[in-house]
Amino acid sequence: MLFRSEAIEDSGNRLLTTINAVLEATRLEKQHIDPFFQSVRLDAVVEEVVSNLQPLVQTDRVTLSFEGTGSPIVHADEDFVVRILNNLIGNAAKFTDEGSITVSWHEDPEFVRIDVADTGRGISPEFLPFLFDQFSQESIGASRSHEGTGLGLTIVKGLVDLLDGRIEVESTVGEGSVFSVYIPRAKDA
Repeated sequence: MLFRSEAIEDSGNRLLTTINAVLEATRLEKQHIDPFFQSVRLDAVVEEVVSNLQPLVQTDRVTLSFEGTGSPIVHADEDFVVRILNNLIGNAAKFTDEGSITVSWHEDPEFVRIDVADTGRGISPEFLPFLFDQFSQESIGASRSHEGTGLGLTIVKGLVDLLDGRIEVESTVGEGSVFSVYIPRAKDA
């Protein structure tokens, strides 16, 4: 009997996650989310997110770490940055069976680039143009290897757009992916 109640609870949690993702994607699409812009110390946010996710992501086969120099200040909504990182690291963990996930940052005069790099399975070149589409997943039907709503990257793209940033992806099947998020630097930094 315990098995059945666990299955019902798991199904309910998946449904709740799906509903929340659909609601968030809809709010982003309709632009019903307003960012609270402030100066955000990016290194502190990255360190906190990685520290919070390490117990969930890091195993004897996968490491999660961060690296970067300096304390770049971005003009952003701190909650948006946390949500972006949580989604990107979560996706990297989902598709990395062994190897590493590394979050790093790099500064230029206009932007701070955050890279989330993994040594996972990678994304096929044919699927890359559809990566940020709603409900889009590379594996579908009976061949689908991982659960999810197909909304995580849609939400990430919407949050990045609201921050006046951009997102780029480089990926090689069998070698991994790098998601690069560009967030404007704070003017006073």
